[in-house]
Amino acid sequence: MSEKNKNVWICQVAKCGYKNTSSTKYCDNCDARRQDDKESKNDLKEEVKYWKCSYCSKLNKKKYNDCGKCHKLREEKLSVKVENEGKNSETEDLDKYALDFDDSTSDGMSLAEKIRAMRQQADESDCSCSCSGGNCSCEEV
Repeated sequence: MSEKNKNVWICQVAKCGYKNTSSTKYCDNCDARRQDDKESKNDLKEEVKYWKCSYCSKLNKKKYNDCGKCHKLREEKLSVKVENEGKNSETEDLDKYALDFDDSTSDGMSLAEKIRAMRQQADESDCSCSCSGGNCSCEEV
């Protein structure tokens, strides 16, 4: 590395050691580049750090776990999963509770079976609803 003394720098090439003015970037004697210039440029390069996307391995300057494309794709997949889980969790929720007590109007079905049948009817209903001017009406087809 070069030594700085009052507007002077000393060339670091072993055989040279020439004293140069601070305004020059190259040694006036051997044309070697000033060493502290190289270090300052290398420091700037190290400050820019790239982060690798954990899904597609693309390098990003900002620290994110994923790049913009991967983030968008994951959000779309999550919204589809949430919709599917909502439908599946309803039947799983019924399994958590003890719904097998005796009911006088049981018709041979447990309460859980009745609830599942009602939900299935609601999902498969054949009705048509329409709204106009704040008035809504539904008709069975």
